[in-house]
Amino acid sequence: MAYYSMMFRLLMFTFVTAVMDASPEHCDASVDASCLAPQADEMSLGLNALPARIAVVSGQLPNPPICGSWCQRESDQTSPCYIDKDVIPCQTDFYCTTTCALWSLMASERPTQSCAMFTRFDGFPKNAKPCDEACLLPEIRKERYPAPTGLGLLCEPGTCYPASSSMSHLPGVPAVLECPCNWFGSDCPNDLVPIDAVNHTATYGTIMATTLTISSDNWDKVIANHQPGGVIRIVHRDPTNPENGRMREQPYALAYAPSAGKLEILTAPPDMTLHQMPREVAERVRSLPSGPIVGGNLFVNPSIGGFFNKEWKFLMDAIQGSEEGINRLVVLSTGAGLSGALSAVEAGLSIGLQGIHLFHGLQHAQDLPYRKRIDELASSGMLDFAIIESRDLVDSNYSNAQEAGIAAAVQRGIVIRKLSPVTNLDPFLPQKVYVQHAVGLDLTSSGGVLQEKGAALQNTAFVACGRMALLEESFDILKALFCDQNDQECNDMLGRRFFTNI
Repeated sequence: MAYYSMMFRLLMFTFVTAVMDASPEHCDASVDASCLAPQADEMSLGLNALPARIAVVSGQLPNPPICGSWCQRESDQTSPCYIDKDVIPCQTDFYCTTTCALWSLMASERPTQSCAMFTRFDGFPKNAKPCDEACLLPEIRKERYPAPTGLGLLCEPGTCYPASSSMSHLPGVPAVLECPCNWFGSDCPNDLVPIDAVNHTATYGTIMATTLTISSDNWDKVIANHQPGGVIRIVHRDPTNPENGRMREQPYALAYAPSAGKLEILTAPPDMTLHQMPREVAERVRSLPSGPIVGGNLFVNPSIGGFFNKEWKFLMDAIQGSEEGINRLVVLSTGAGLSGALSAVEAGLSIGLQGIHLFHGLQHAQDLPYRKRIDELASSGMLDFAIIESRDLVDSNYSNAQEAGIAAAVQRGIVIRKLSPVTNLDPFLPQKVYVQHAVGLDLTSSGGVLQEKGAALQNTAFVACGRMALLEESFDILKALFCDQNDQECNDMLGRRFFTNI
């Protein structure tokens, strides 16, 4: 295996260099342990499988041997091997490829997983099982997140808890998570910030606007690494054991942090097809009375993530650092996704971006959250705004002289829904036009504002914030409109131009 190992080390050196060059510049490790700096170290130790996977699926190092006890004796722990499916089930060459170091670790009885490994879903402890679908939001099920083994995210058997936990004293935990670690599903307590009070400021149909109050010092900590589309995790411990119980969490896109100590979010009704445990925090947050948190046991973690593209680049880094000249921003949202969408709009305005377009879908225009701020932006011409109501056109007669920007947005939505589609868009158009279809119509039809403004893949960043159908169909529609099926260069550009936060 000497030649094989030497070739892999050369490939890995190239990959590590690229990752180090791409490391985020804004990440403050003192408040966010998910910073990516440890990745290069873990690659050199064989604890990051991505270089091995790329080498194998690209054909540079085909047919790796089956992982086994020989891995413990292998001098080069970065050596790729193929997961033994009799020990740990997996699917596809990409996800069945790992390294000797990772195999030896994960095939042990109770491995310890670093935060960096946890954030990139690189651990596959042998005693874990794929999570039941009712444990996971549709946006993070195996169709979109097949990691770590191609079968979807892993859970502690018989539960909705992630396979790795910091609560190492519990006998059923398949893997021990190293803390600190602020990432989705982490139960590390290091970054927990107590929520002192909630204030439900308004209700818009089924959407509730809520302001969280925390201390000013903790507020600085929560927003230190915030990006447009960034998410805060609200957590509490098992109410039957609030001191030492297991953690439950609910992520929310942060809309605004308007002043020290204040965090603004939108909450939608929890998905009742989920098991009770994963919707527990969402139900509690919406049911709390406005005022101080009686009994405590409600916390928020510092903002993580943000809108990113298929190269894992954040939205503002792409806009401000793009060599290809992004000068237009098109944001698509539905429901509570408006909170993340507005963070992208405000970020674009903050850097003086001129062409900012927001398409928001809801049933009735009168149920629009943050209407005062949005009307101000739309009325001033700083934002091109379109409301795509899901009710019938004949019922869309919203009119309010004091909200000229919103009234114009409703009319703009009506005009879009009447546009004639180009041939490429026909297969995607259902009987009723939703946000993703409206953007397609506006981009390509005569009379569409985006078409008249010259919005194109070369000069536009597209952001989608909402549920599964919006995320998937938006990308598919843009691909059909802009790219030929075999045009890899165009498909690669679309991957760089399309951003989501999940």
